[in-house]
Amino acid sequence: MLPDHNHQDDLPYPDPSKQIPDSTNAVTPDCIIEALEIAPGQSSVYAIEMERGESMTVSGCASELISIWLCTDTEYDRWLDSQNEEIELIQQMNDVESFEFSFQAPQRDVYAIVIENPNPSSDEVLICIQRPLPQK
Repeated sequence: MLPDHNHQDDLPYPDPSKQIPDSTNAVTPDCIIEALEIAPGQSSVYAIEMERGESMTVSGCASELISIWLCTDTEYDRWLDSQNEEIELIQQMNDVESFEFSFQAPQRDVYAIVIENPNPSSDEVLICIQRPLPQK
């Protein structure tokens, strides 16, 4: 956990009437809140399937500077195959300790949220991926 850091103070929860569970990690159909440790030079990936027009907000903070980016799953696979190849990114933030961005899917696809730790030591990251409930 991040020292002296209460994630309930920084990250919005989708429904104010709900309580965040007593653990650092919470997963509901419309929200993922997770604290993770990323090893030096490594990354963590979230694959999110979205319908056309669906939106999400990604926010969080880290104990050290990180890079976070969003791309389609297809572009992420291309990056994995050849990390020297340039890929098309939808969103990119480099050298940040806190981040927040929103995204609306232009088409039905799987989107990859990638958090990279370029540091020589492990990095603790708190992330919240929030999606609105489907409209009825």
